[in-house]
Amino acid sequence: KHVMTNDLFFSAVFNELLLVPVFQLFKIKQYNMDSIVYKKGTKGKLIIIFEGELEFTSQTTSNDYDKDGHVKTSVKVDEIFGHKLVMSQHELDCDIKAKYNTILLECEWKGMEAKIKSLNPNIVKKINKLSTMEMMRGVSKCKLMGIATMVKKEKFNKKDIVIHSNNSSNEDPVKFYLVIKGEAKLHHKNKTIRRYGKGNSFGEVFMLNVQDPTDEIVASSDILKVYSIEQKQFLMLI
Repeated sequence: KHVMTNDLFFSAVFNELLLVPVFQLFKIKQYNMDSIVYKKGTKGKLIIIFEGELEFTSQTTSNDYDKDGHVKTSVKVDEIFGHKLVMSQHELDCDIKAKYNTILLECEWKGMEAKIKSLNPNIVKKINKLSTMEMMRGVSKCKLMGIATMVKKEKFNKKDIVIHSNNSSNEDPVKFYLVIKGEAKLHHKNKTIRRYGKGNSFGEVFMLNVQDPTDEIVASSDILKVYSIEQKQFLMLI
């Protein structure tokens, strides 16, 4: 439970109370040294290490890096493995073995996904809306679930400034936006040069310091509803 609370994905989906029924999905298992825990081609299984360590040789299986910037080739005590794998729909290209005698918790992703939807039904609505976005077409449901845990819903009235120019004194965090209702427009030197309607996205060029600092984005419909992602989460996403 402590490990899951400190994991970005699980802490975003659940509060501490809801972690309990999710934790109950895991079964404790023991593996002897050199035995295979994850077979090549496996997908859809999550594990948390209690004792021991796992090792693998793949350079593409993990998206994680150690403190020196090298691709990680092991899973150690108090680490979760598998949730990034199922969210990206990748398959293992090597076996993962127990480096020592190892005790861990295992859970099938299908059971986890069903529990997430039952405990957090709003996430299903978010997934359905995200799947209609232009940039989300073709993205797997598992990955959409991960994105849905990051986004927050916001509402603006007509003429509200969504993204201020860098010359203003605005201190709001830089965000990436996905339009779910209404319209916004991009102003450049007091002229409208672009419009964003339902299914469109904007904001990435501002957070990547590409856009003209005098530009701003304003709500142009009576009501503008968006999903927003703050800069840190957006950079993790891409």
